[in-house]
Amino acid sequence: MVRIAAARGYQATSVADVLERAELSRSEFDAMFGDRETCFLEAYDAVVDVVVARVSEAFEAAETEMRRVRMG
Repeated sequence: MVRIAAARGYQATSVADVLERAELSRSEFDAMFGDRETCFLEAYDAVVDVVVARVSEAFEAAETEMRRVRMG
């Protein structure tokens, strides 16, 4: 979902596109997400989690407050 929506935009991304890219059946997709919006929102949450973790790691690794601000 993330890669397709990034390339085409959310409106142009179909469930069929996601099924093909993820090699899922429609029944598997429905069991996991139910609809396109839920799939997108779960993908969004996963991406945000990765970004927050990376920023947090960079912030914690910095030696000074100013370096923490820059790294964050």
